[in-house]
This record gives sequence, C-alpha cells and structure tokens, in this order.
Amino acid sequence: MATAGTNIGTILSRLRMQAPDVPISMIDYWDPFLAYRLAPDVGGMPGPAIAEATEGAIMQPFRDMVVAASAPYGVTFVDTAAAFETDDFTHTTTLPGVGTVPVNVANVCRWTWMCTYGDIHPNTAGYAVIANAVGAALGL
Repeated sequence: MATAGTNIGTILSRLRMQAPDVPISMIDYWDPFLAYRLAPDVGGMPGPAIAEATEGAIMQPFRDMVVAASAPYGVTFVDTAAAFETDDFTHTTTLPGVGTVPVNVANVCRWTWMCTYGDIHPNTAGYAVIANAVGAALGL
C-alpha cells in the first residue's frame, strides 16, 4: 500500500503541474471479496471468513490510503464503496440463482465479474454505477 500511495502522489503531482485548475476525481474501491460470502471454500479457507477478513484487513486500509494520498492535490473524492453499498449487511435482496443475500454482496455480483469469473473488475453495469458516482461528486 505504501507503494500505491507513493504512486498516486507522483501521478497527481504531475497532473497538477500540467493542469493546476483541471478538476480531478479519485475513486476508492468497493469490496470485490464480498463475493466470497457465496463460496463455501476458497483455497482451503471458508469463503465467508475470507469475505469478512478482507474488509477490515485490506479494503478499508486501501480506501484510507487512497484518500490520504490524494488529499494534498485538491481532488474530488468519489466514494464508490458507498455507491456499491459495500458496508450494508443489514438490507437484503434476491440474487437470481442464489436466493436472499445482503445487498452489498448482490451488488458485487451484479456490478463486477467477481461472481461470474472471479474477476474483481466492474462489468458494464458496474462502470455505469461508478460513472454516476463520479458525475454526482463533480456536480455534473
């Protein structure tokens, strides 16, 4: 994470030197590992346990690093974790083929390739959610 924070600072510093007044937005990340809540076993470990551990041990510290590394450069922070409802374990919804799951797990399955291919990247619907969050944060 230290390397990522340094790289973010380097990139934003160079962007600011070239275009001091251009609006820049920086997204954080949702928790793609929430999808493991649906997996009975991931590499010999219970999927739900991995899903719970990643939020505190990986995703929240990563989000914190993104915010801290980008703050000195006057960027607009875009809370995509909120857009994906990453922390919402209290509300449930129906996920076709699975049943009732927390909304955050359903959103990861609906908006990324994680439940389909084990790929953390967003699908078309997920990119639309991110684009809407960026637009709202920038007042577009």
